[in-house]
Amino acid sequence: MLFWGGSKNFTSFSPKQAISSFELPQGNKVIFTELEVNEKVVPIGKSVNGQIILSHSLIETGNITLSYVNRDFSLSFSDLTYSEDLQKYSYRLLPYQSSWITGNTRGKVSYTSLPSGNYVFEIKPISLSGNEGPVSRLKIRIEPHWSSSIWFRLLILCGVLLFAFYLFKKEKRRRRRWQQHLQLKHELKMSNMEREHEKAIRQERESFFIQTAHELRTPLTLILSPLSELVRQGSGVYSLEDLQKRLSRIQEHALVLQDLTDQLLYMQRIHLGTVKLYLSHLDIVPLIREIAEGFRDLSVINHINFTLVFDKESCFLWFDLDKLRRAVSNLLSNAFKYTSSGGEIHLFLSESIIQGKTCCMIRISDNGVGIPVDILDHIFEPFFIRRLNPTVSTQQGIGLYIVKHTVDIHHGFITVDSKIGEGSCFTVYIPEGKEHFDGDEYETVSGVVKSESKKTDFCRAVEETKSKKSRHSILIIEDNGEVREYIRSLFFRQYTVYEAADGEEGMDMAFKYLPTIIISDIMMPIKNGIGCVSELRREYTTAHIPIIILTAQGEDKDVIEAIQAGADDYLIKPFNPEVLKVKVNSLIMGREKLKRMYTQSLMMKEENDKVENLFIQQVINVIEQNFTNESFDVAMLADCLHISQPTLRRKIKKYSKLSAMELIRSVRISKAAVLIQKECYSIQEICEMVGYNDMKTFRKNFMDQFGVLPSKFDQK
Repeated sequence: MLFWGGSKNFTSFSPKQAISSFELPQGNKVIFTELEVNEKVVPIGKSVNGQIILSHSLIETGNITLSYVNRDFSLSFSDLTYSEDLQKYSYRLLPYQSSWITGNTRGKVSYTSLPSGNYVFEIKPISLSGNEGPVSRLKIRIEPHWSSSIWFRLLILCGVLLFAFYLFKKEKRRRRRWQQHLQLKHELKMSNMEREHEKAIRQERESFFIQTAHELRTPLTLILSPLSELVRQGSGVYSLEDLQKRLSRIQEHALVLQDLTDQLLYMQRIHLGTVKLYLSHLDIVPLIREIAEGFRDLSVINHINFTLVFDKESCFLWFDLDKLRRAVSNLLSNAFKYTSSGGEIHLFLSESIIQGKTCCMIRISDNGVGIPVDILDHIFEPFFIRRLNPTVSTQQGIGLYIVKHTVDIHHGFITVDSKIGEGSCFTVYIPEGKEHFDGDEYETVSGVVKSESKKTDFCRAVEETKSKKSRHSILIIEDNGEVREYIRSLFFRQYTVYEAADGEEGMDMAFKYLPTIIISDIMMPIKNGIGCVSELRREYTTAHIPIIILTAQGEDKDVIEAIQAGADDYLIKPFNPEVLKVKVNSLIMGREKLKRMYTQSLMMKEENDKVENLFIQQVINVIEQNFTNESFDVAMLADCLHISQPTLRRKIKKYSKLSAMELIRSVRISKAAVLIQKECYSIQEICEMVGYNDMKTFRKNFMDQFGVLPSKFDQK
C-alpha cells in the first residue's frame, strides 16, 4: 500500500489491486529506447569502431546501419507499462527469423555474428489477456566485410584479370622468346651445318688437289728421271732398241699425265655447265669389246680371270663416243685396281627394259676388296677421297664423278652394289632412241669405233747383265709397277733387286731375304710405308737395314713422320736418279764401314769373322736400340734377347773375344766413332747419343779402343 500526503488530503494506492485490473491501452506501441554494440551503449553522434551509428535518438530513428565489425548488437525497448511482469513481447528479425518469438525479454534482445544484409526487426506487445499491440519496426542494415564488398570483388576481379593478362603477356613473350631462341638455334645450327659442309667441301677439295698433285708426281717421275739420265749420259750410251724403249715409256707416261690434266679440265667444265654432247648413232658392242681388249694384257700380268659376255651381237645407241669410252674405261680401271691377283672381273652387256624404256645394260663386277657401306653413298660425289687406310696407294676423287655425269647427260643411270671382301658391281643403263635428248644442247656427228688402245709393254725386262754383281741386295716396295720397274732399272746391274707391290708383301720379303737396303713408297695397299718402317725397326733381324722413303708426299709433317718411324732418308717424287743412286751407295758404304768397325772392335774370331752372323747382328741391333739408356747392361740385353745371362755369355764368347759387358761398351764406342766421322754433331752430343753421361769415362773408353782421343779421331 502506498500513501501520498497533500495539503488537504492524502492518497493511497494498492499496486496489487491495480495490476489485477490493468489492461493495455489501445494503440500502445513498443518504442526502441537504446542500442548497444559489442555490449557498449551507442551514444548519439559519436563514433563506434570508426562508425557514427546514431545521429538522432533511437526513438526518432527508423533504420540503422552497422558496419561488419559492429554486427554484434542489442536493442532495448519498452511499451511504457513500467511493469516487468506485464512486459511480454513477440519479436522477430526478418529474414533471419521468420517466426515470431514470444517471451519476457525484460526489454532487451541481442544478436551476434549476423551475416551482412538488410534486416527488419519487428516487435509487438502482448497483454495478460493475450491481446497483441501494434507492431513496431526498425530497419537494420549490416554492411558486408570489406572482403565481401562488391568493390572489393570488382577490385579482385580486376586484379585477377590484370594478373591473367600479365601471365598471358608473359607467356606470349616467353613463347616469342622461345620461338626466337629456337629460330636462332635453328639458324645457328643451319649456319654451322653450312659452315661444316663448306669446310668439309674445302677439305675434300684440298685433299683432292693434294692427292692429285701427288698423283701427277708419279708420271712426272717416270718422265723426268729417264730424261735426266739421257741428258746426263747422252744417247750414245744406249742401244737404239733401249733408247726407243725408254722414249716410248716417256711418251706413255706423258699421255698418262695428259689424261689426268684432261680429267681436271673436264671436271671444271662440268661445274661451269659447258659440257657439250657430240652424239653418234653407233653399235656399242664393238666399242665395249675394244675397250675390254685393252685390259686383256693387264689381266694376264696380274693373273686375273677377265671374262666378257655379250647377250646381244649388236646394240645401236645414240651416245657420245669419247665420253662413254672414258666412263667404261674408268670403271674397268677401278675394277682392276681393286682386284688382287687370282681374282675375277666380269663384263656383261645385254638389253633391259626399265620403266617401259628399252635400255642397254653394261655391268662390270669383280670380287675385289669391296666398298665400305659408310662411303657407298658418297663415291659419286666430287672430291670424295676415302679417309680410311687406303687399299690402293692413290685414289682420285673425280673418276666416278665423271662417270656419273656422263651417264646422267645420256639420260641413263648407274647403280652400285658392294660388300667388303666380296667385291663390287657397277651397272650402267643407257636408254635407246634419241627422243630423250629433246631439249638438250647437242651436236650430231658421224663416229667410227676405232681402236685407240695404247700398246703398253707389260712384260718386264728380265735381261741381266753378265757382269759380276756385288753381294748387296735392294728391296723395292712400290705399288706402281712402272715406278718399281724404273727404280729396278737403275740398280739391277749392280745389285740383286727384290720387288714387292704392297707393304705386306714387302715385309715378308724383308724378313725372308734381309736385303742390304730398302726403298719404300708411303701410300701402298694393305700396309703403308710408315707402318713397314716401324715394324722393320721393331724386329731385331731387320732393325739394322737402312731404309729410304721415296714418295710423292713432300710436306714437312710427312718427312718428320717418316724419320720418326725410323727411315734413314727421304726422297720426294719426281726424283733425280743420280741423287737416289748416291744416297743408296752412301748408306750401303756407311753400313759396311760400321760393320768393319764392329768386326774390328768386337774382336771377332777368324772362323766366325762375319758380322752377318745372325746372333751377333741381333746383339748389335739390341744395343743400338738402347743407346740412350745409360743403365743398359748385360741383364737387360739377355732379357731383350729372351735368353739367360749364362747362355748370352756363352754365345758371345763363341763369336767374340770380348765379354758381354765389353761388347756393349765396344758397340757404343764404335757408333760414336762413326758419328764423329760424319762431322754432324759435337763430341758432347755424341757422348750423350751413345749413352754416356760422363765425358771423362767416354774419353777413357774411346782411348782404350782406338788409341786416340775422340777429338783427334777424325784426323786419324
